[in-house]
Amino acid sequence: MDEVDAEVEDRDEVNEMEEVAEVEIGDRDETEEAEEAGVEGGNNVVDVDDVDDVDDVDDNEEDEDEDGEEEEEEENRGEDAAGVTAGWKRRSLKAHQQAKTKKTKRAKTTHTASRRVKHVVCNINLLADTDEEAEAPKEPLCFPSSKIDTSRVDFRAGRLAMEHSAKYAHFAAEWEEQYRDMLVELCTATEHRLCAFGEDTPQSEHLRGMLGYLQGFVFARIGTDVENCDECDVFVCHAEDMEMLCRRGVRFTCCVLIKDELFNDVHMHSIDNYMHGLQTLFPNGDVEVQDNNISYKGKNGQRRNPQMSIREVQAARHSMKTVSNAEVDSTKAVNLLNMYDTTDCSLPNFLHLPSFKLMPATSQSAPGKHGRRTLADCQRFNVMGLGGSFSPAHCDLWNGTWIRTLDGVKMWNVAVDISENEMEEWRSCENQKYWLPKKRAAIMLQKGDTLVMPPGVLVIHAPYTPTDCLLAGGMFWDFYASAQLAPNLAYIKKNSDWITNENPPKDAEWNDIIRRMQECCDAWDNGTTAMTDAE
Repeated sequence: MDEVDAEVEDRDEVNEMEEVAEVEIGDRDETEEAEEAGVEGGNNVVDVDDVDDVDDVDDNEEDEDEDGEEEEEEENRGEDAAGVTAGWKRRSLKAHQQAKTKKTKRAKTTHTASRRVKHVVCNINLLADTDEEAEAPKEPLCFPSSKIDTSRVDFRAGRLAMEHSAKYAHFAAEWEEQYRDMLVELCTATEHRLCAFGEDTPQSEHLRGMLGYLQGFVFARIGTDVENCDECDVFVCHAEDMEMLCRRGVRFTCCVLIKDELFNDVHMHSIDNYMHGLQTLFPNGDVEVQDNNISYKGKNGQRRNPQMSIREVQAARHSMKTVSNAEVDSTKAVNLLNMYDTTDCSLPNFLHLPSFKLMPATSQSAPGKHGRRTLADCQRFNVMGLGGSFSPAHCDLWNGTWIRTLDGVKMWNVAVDISENEMEEWRSCENQKYWLPKKRAAIMLQKGDTLVMPPGVLVIHAPYTPTDCLLAGGMFWDFYASAQLAPNLAYIKKNSDWITNENPPKDAEWNDIIRRMQECCDAWDNGTTAMTDAE
């Protein structure tokens, strides 16, 4: 009886196809998708295998593919409805059962991270093929939230006891005492400096953008208890507590400030040592600097910052050493960004945990493979800023960053309570470079502090440098945040002309990275499933 029922169902489907074949004959792609989906016409989800080879070619190859598709389409139009119907008749009961079994297995899968990353591959490939105006991604963006994710924590093993972090609960009061007067003085100096420039000069525009963060600044609200962390802008914890929370499965959804980590090289790094090392290693070398007065764009609209010799940077620093806060000229302060990590400083301990190895795994490739060098480079870098330097609002290209303060002080301004509507206002505003978030909070970084902007959280930040400051840092990803990374990475790539200060890789290179990322998530997913089954 089962075989008879199956044959009847097949005949019903054939009759339906005979009725619509003439209408659908012009759309061969939809017919093929319906065949693969087991005649489930309502399923419009694109699997990653359908887009694996979409963006691996350059513009000339894309033109050739389009010509080939047009010829194939003309041939398909020559087929009649009977041919399509005959194709459907050849479908066997076994094919139906295989499709149904495959769908059932997918529904039973408990680990969904790798499939979420496959979805972002589809999104990014589509973005690479279009020059249309940016649109909102299909999935919602992941903005900072004080609702820290503890869904993977097994509380049967005990509560998340923060043994070392309770003392940081009133840390904002210390910031008020140590830094408010200094920041107010620097704000006043910037206002006076603004009066010396015309209304429409690059210097005045830069100073006005900076004043948006210095005038009426508010220190970030602090949280120290994962299970009771409502209405905080930054989660502050001891290094040992941070490692414990990550081991227990906590996924952070807001910035994290790690205090009192016992680095074995804490006394080995200073700005003087760093500059001396650069002059020794590259005596006649130039470095790329962020100078908002004279930055320009190079070939293909790519951002290009001016070059300065290391001697010139050192001379500029010495000329500002004797200047008081009231005399600081921010228009002469420069940032050394994206410097190779010559400090080779110790990493924060939590980064050694296996779940944070997604980016190193993604950046590995067989000899001769292209497309991942940029990803490998960004995992370690140095940033050295002169007092008074400022970077306008942006988010980092790879959506996950750690920053360790080696020397000096940094004022890390972050956007608070941001939404997709506000992001749309930023995208459509006249002066995107100096857009100012409606709500902002300042996190003060001191020597020895480590700031984490978690993977999968779209943190809009605008750092200001009150004193000369040296940072070490890097980009990183979390296997458990791959679902949140997906919409963010797609959005950043599509809107990279205004949302980030970094140049993304070319489309083929970008998609190569994303596919490798998907492979790593598949391997992690399979390994985690095997471990769970073994337990």
